[in-house]
Amino acid sequence: LHDEYTESPEYMALLRGALSMMKVPHIDLLVVGLPVALLALKKAALEKAMTGSHEIGAGRTITVRKALAVAQPQGALVHYAAEHEKMASIGTEQSLVIDPGSRTFDWLVCRGMRLVQKQSHSINRGMSDVLRLMAAGTSTEGMAEALVIFQKPYDMNRHLPIAESVAQQAVSTMRQWIETPESLQNIILVGGGAFLFKKAVKAAFPKHRIHEVKEPLYANVRGFQLAGQNYAMTSLAT
Repeated sequence: LHDEYTESPEYMALLRGALSMMKVPHIDLLVVGLPVALLALKKAALEKAMTGSHEIGAGRTITVRKALAVAQPQGALVHYAAEHEKMASIGTEQSLVIDPGSRTFDWLVCRGMRLVQKQSHSINRGMSDVLRLMAAGTSTEGMAEALVIFQKPYDMNRHLPIAESVAQQAVSTMRQWIETPESLQNIILVGGGAFLFKKAVKAAFPKHRIHEVKEPLYANVRGFQLAGQNYAMTSLAT
């Protein structure tokens, strides 16, 4: 859980495990994501590391011809537009995509599909912070396993304020970056932590409707697939 995780052996092991499950000998375009705050810093190096031959065990090798690293919430924006049949209209709209993930809390302001860099960022306030604080709270009372402590049911709701405080801190920081919230036409909440951050997001934007997608955990990766297909088609056309 650190900013150099894309350069770690663990990241490469997960990548090659995913490549192995794809069951193809080569990939023309591999789309991967980065936290918004790390995109400019890590994009080139990550794309280079993804490109080329990868040994995946049992004498098998998969070759990646080209890699494209994008900000993680950009995938969610593409997925949302496709799911709600807004691909034609969203190009003229201003959107805010909020993505509370495992390690980072990311947000992206876009005009159409174009990133507004000065209003987009990410901070280390994800679900891992929530779990860490809740674990610290339970450790003072005993070890929790299957929600039972000392043979008695353990009420996790007593730690809900701790979890909500992480969400409130993250959303409060994000809110300071948004210059003209009244101009936002779409506020889209995705990510594995969407259920926990929804209350704080709604409190920060009380006059907006907060849009969600089915299975928000997969919103980014499904958008990556669509973005990759569009990118490939455009490249072929030119």
